[in-house]
Amino acid sequence: MILVQNRDPASDVDWQMVTREALALRATCGGDITTSSTLIFTDGGSPSAKHRRDLADDLKGQPAPTVVISDNMMSRAIVAVVSLVNPGVKSFGSKDWKAAFARAQVPVERHTEFLEVARRLATDVGGSQVIDSIWAQQT
Repeated sequence: MILVQNRDPASDVDWQMVTREALALRATCGGDITTSSTLIFTDGGSPSAKHRRDLADDLKGQPAPTVVISDNMMSRAIVAVVSLVNPGVKSFGSKDWKAAFARAQVPVERHTEFLEVARRLATDVGGSQVIDSIWAQQT
């Protein structure tokens, strides 16, 4: 799953959509979410404290492999907090995007494809500086 967030906090509606998608992904994996990864690009927007509590409840102690790419230090600090309930989450800066993609198990030959999907998603949130930064490094 690929998610893109701008600088704004995730809304309740957006978070509910993400949660529904994550639960659907879990169902397609036979309940074992450790067999898939979520790749998140954010310019600073992050889940609220309520969203993080809901996430902990949804995970039921099962780590969910998640990679967050952000150059925003507050977002990366929140990832550190989330890692207390989801040890499968790790953050990376945009300069380390290749390591982030490797952690998310994105094959090298699909990097451009994944970045193109992220760029399309970014148009829905008014663009993304972190994706633009990665795109500039990639091309």
